[in-house]
Amino acid sequence: MRIEFLIKFPMMFFLIIGTITCLGVNIEKQKYSRVKVSIPFTNHKPVIDGILEEKWQNAWTMNLLVNKRKDRNPLQPTIVKLMWDHNNLYVAFICYDKNICRKIYTRDSNLWQVNHDTEICEMMLCFDKSGKNYYEFNLHPSGALLDLNVRWKNKKISFDKSWNSKTACRVYIHQDKGQDIFWSAEFAVPWSSFNFIPEPGAHFSGNFYRADNSKKPGRFAWIPTNAWFHVPEKFGTIHLSRFEKLK
Repeated sequence: MRIEFLIKFPMMFFLIIGTITCLGVNIEKQKYSRVKVSIPFTNHKPVIDGILEEKWQNAWTMNLLVNKRKDRNPLQPTIVKLMWDHNNLYVAFICYDKNICRKIYTRDSNLWQVNHDTEICEMMLCFDKSGKNYYEFNLHPSGALLDLNVRWKNKKISFDKSWNSKTACRVYIHQDKGQDIFWSAEFAVPWSSFNFIPEPGAHFSGNFYRADNSKKPGRFAWIPTNAWFHVPEKFGTIHLSRFEKLK
């Protein structure tokens, strides 16, 4: 996947400023490990090109916290947006960073094992009530995607890289006068990849993360685990709303 660069994009600026304005409110709602949220339905499928267009303005929005210090905001914010239709779950990340990793990785690389080059946005989605079987997605600024089926058995974890979610995703790197500002990512995750029927009122669980080994602190989460990211007991509950705009 190619990396693209942006100097000015007014709608993206509008979406980001609107999110930062309500940062305190979102963080206040994220203090509890068992969070329950609703995400809006959309009749307007976004173009998956890494650039957040106006169609994202009604998406449910969260701000990631430092994973091991939840009473402190990250020095480089990360914003995540969610919405859905009958075909896909749509997820967007906005990751602020003045020195974005330019190393190129390929599909299904072990992105969490690349030491100081680790810079990914990540999500885990669970459709299994036991929490012992879920799906992990990692996306690097180079556009490389790693998707996995994760299973727990007898307190041991296993990762199946052969699973293919058929997710569409793109990354866009934003600059101003040659200086990195942030990178953004868009996902369209097909419901057909899971044993799940998307309809208003249906729900699943999950968590959303960012890792950047070049920074300290460098681990961020929607619901902090205070440990590594694979803590399904901390997954929040995500309900599918019938409404396009939530109060």
